[in-house]
Amino acid sequence: MGLVDWAIYIPNNFVTAEEIAKETIIHGIDAKILREKFGIVRKCISDPDEHVSDMCVKAAKMLLNKTSLDPLDIDIIVYNGSQFTDYYVWPVAPEVQYRIGAENAWCYDLHALCFGGPLALYQVKTLLLSDDSWENALIVSGTKESYLINYRDRDTSFMWDFADGASAVWLKKGYKKNRILSGFFVTDGYYNHVYNNSGSKGLLSDLPKEKMRYIGVAKNHREKMTKPRKGYRDFRELSKSNFVRVIRESVRKSGYRDEDIDYVALLHLIPSFRKQILGELGLNESQHSSSLDEYGHLQSTDWILSLDLGVREGKVREGSLVVAVGAGTGFSWGATAIKWG
Repeated sequence: MGLVDWAIYIPNNFVTAEEIAKETIIHGIDAKILREKFGIVRKCISDPDEHVSDMCVKAAKMLLNKTSLDPLDIDIIVYNGSQFTDYYVWPVAPEVQYRIGAENAWCYDLHALCFGGPLALYQVKTLLLSDDSWENALIVSGTKESYLINYRDRDTSFMWDFADGASAVWLKKGYKKNRILSGFFVTDGYYNHVYNNSGSKGLLSDLPKEKMRYIGVAKNHREKMTKPRKGYRDFRELSKSNFVRVIRESVRKSGYRDEDIDYVALLHLIPSFRKQILGELGLNESQHSSSLDEYGHLQSTDWILSLDLGVREGKVREGSLVVAVGAGTGFSWGATAIKWG
């Protein structure tokens, strides 16, 4: 089972740290702090009328145009991006199927937030292997969550890097290159209510109408995030441990060791935190791509953007052991190993 090819759609618009700082300066956070502490040099922003399905279709068509994949040969389409889509309670995968002409494919949406990338890789690999009649799968991901961010809310600063974009990945059964290996996943539901938005659980009536479009945090979020749990000092320490755990276990299950890892396709994280994760694994800054700081956090597209940057920067080469890594609110962490070449 291999990863044949991919395409990434990046909107034409970018907002820079200097522009964001015009709003965050009320918290004492200037452009220098955004760049150095938050890892935000700039981030990509979609047009107001450019929705998640539109970006996913663009990415899928880019992939089809650069490869030999016939839309009619696609057996499965999986959308694993943001739940903030064109409409409420609306699936994206069937829209992509219709608009690219993949009429033989069956489809579903996988809602796993920002750890959906490595999860979809492993799940779709397992799915293709489960039925002899399925050969080709298309995994599409998209996000427009930059529109949910309120820079004047200091409590949501860990989401200020949210950006927009989409990706499409082609997996093929029997493909001998870029083999998808094993994955490992962890969830701690204790943190599920730290993040929230307007919804049916009484929140629609509790929030002023002008605040309903923004992602928010629970009133007790600081207490939960700073409280010791499972032997760790706070959420940051627990999260770092789980990042290391899923990477290490996905590699171990694939028959390798920490020292065999060549490249980690991380989601966008603040520089100090990603450095700690790499350090715990005995890895260095050259074994991931800090160029994500030029794009922002594209949800489940981060891992494939990181891989793409790693290939272009010469960090991912023939024989490299790559680990796709994600983590999302809920809270869940996941990793899937790939043997490149």
